[in-house]
Amino acid sequence: MYERILVPLDGSELAAQVVPYVTEIARNCGSEVVLLQAIERFSSVLGEITGGPASAGMLVVAPSAADYAPIVTEATAQSARQQHEGMVAEAHAYLTGQAGPVGKAGVKYRTEVIVGAPADGILSYAKNNGVGLIAMSTHGRGGLGRLVFGSVADAVLRNARVPVLLIPPRA
Repeated sequence: MYERILVPLDGSELAAQVVPYVTEIARNCGSEVVLLQAIERFSSVLGEITGGPASAGMLVVAPSAADYAPIVTEATAQSARQQHEGMVAEAHAYLTGQAGPVGKAGVKYRTEVIVGAPADGILSYAKNNGVGLIAMSTHGRGGLGRLVFGSVADAVLRNARVPVLLIPPRA
């Protein structure tokens, strides 16, 4: 039924709650499970380290952009590179840990780490890799919380071209 099931994870316990459900569906359908995590772009990490406008999440409009440009030294860039490489390695390790029960159940799986905005990355991966189902947990935010913090699940649900299975958080 679903040749490939995409499971976006963000490193939280809430997100991982979907894994047992997907494992059972994949085992019964003979599907491959793709565990995916999106991490920040290198430029975002560099902005956080330098304390530039990117780290505050704001667009700064000024008479001269140079007045607000962060100073990027080779040491700062190297530190940001190391931090970003650490994030990638951490994401791979996390996904490998989450894949353990999937593999134990005899389900074919793979892990993927992508760089960029989570919702866009999930949708792009699904479109370009023959995904038949996207399965993810919600964080249970509604109303104002979702409006302020955004909702990856909401964006995926509204824009996906394949079925989306959302699992609400358990207490």
